[in-house]
Amino acid sequence: MYIFDKSPDSANLRFINCNWSDVAKLKRTTYQNNNVESSPIHFFLRNDKFARNIGGVEFVACYVYDDKNRPFLRATERGRGVHDIEGDINVCNPYGARMELGKKTEIVRLKVRSRNN
Repeated sequence: MYIFDKSPDSANLRFINCNWSDVAKLKRTTYQNNNVESSPIHFFLRNDKFARNIGGVEFVACYVYDDKNRPFLRATERGRGVHDIEGDINVCNPYGARMELGKKTEIVRLKVRSRNN
C-alpha cells in the first residue's frame, strides 16, 4: 500500500481492521527516478507543494502478513520527516517486525505486535 503526500496537517486517514497480505511483491519500486526497496506499507513524500512532512495516519487493529526480511512500514520522505502516525498493527512475519521511518520522526505512537508465523 502506498500513501503519497499525506500531510499531518490535513484530515486524518484511518485504517480500521485492515489486512495486508501478499503485497509488495516487487523487490524494488521507482521513486523520483530512483529504485527504492518495497515494503507492504510505504509512505512517500513526492512533492513539497502538497506536504512538508508525512503523517496524520492511524491504524486500528490492522494486520500485515509478510514472509520477506524487510520493514513492514517504510517512509521515503526526502529528509523532511514523519509526524503523527499512531494506532496498532500486528505483523505476522518470521523475520519479526521493523520499520524504517527516516531521520526525523515526531509523535509516532504506533504499537507493533510481532507475530512470527
